[in-house]
Amino acid sequence: GIHAERILQGFSGILQVDGYAGYNRLIAPDRIGSDIRLAYCWAHARRKLVEITRNGTAPIAEDGVKRIGELYRIEAELRGLDPEARLAGRKERSAPL
Repeated sequence: GIHAERILQGFSGILQVDGYAGYNRLIAPDRIGSDIRLAYCWAHARRKLVEITRNGTAPIAEDGVKRIGELYRIEAELRGLDPEARLAGRKERSAPL
């Protein structure tokens, strides 16, 4: 976490991250510095949910995998469109999910 904080000194905005806990230091309530919001990776989250479903019955994990799959399908259909069209498609189709 110390290294992430040093490298990102002065950065503000949304930072896409994997599940590495060291990034949590960047959003600690007592942290002094620029505003950073973490956006976690769907692939990492999905992978963990799939592992859970393979090890037994876990309806909430199965539901999570299904929902992420629905979002992936929408993204595949929006791929290649201009940014404004992708945003509109996400607001219309993904946001309700």
